Amino acid sequence: MAAALARRPLKNGGTAAPSAYLRLYPGGAQRAALTLAFGCARVVFNDARAPAKTPGPGAALSQL
Repeated sequence: MAAALARRPLKNGGTAAPSAYLRLYPGGAQRAALTLAFGCARVVFNDARAPAKTPGPGAALSQL
């Protein structure tokens, strides 16, 4: 018989469901596909952040 997981109380009076842990073990083809997908997502994220990190033409040297 499995033990029931108790909901933990929150500060606002509600309750939260217990969290679960999940571990995946992808095979060779899945691992390659995941590596490609996450690599592309990282490039897109870094490219999107780059303009925010670069100072504009009116930036003072003290702000660099």
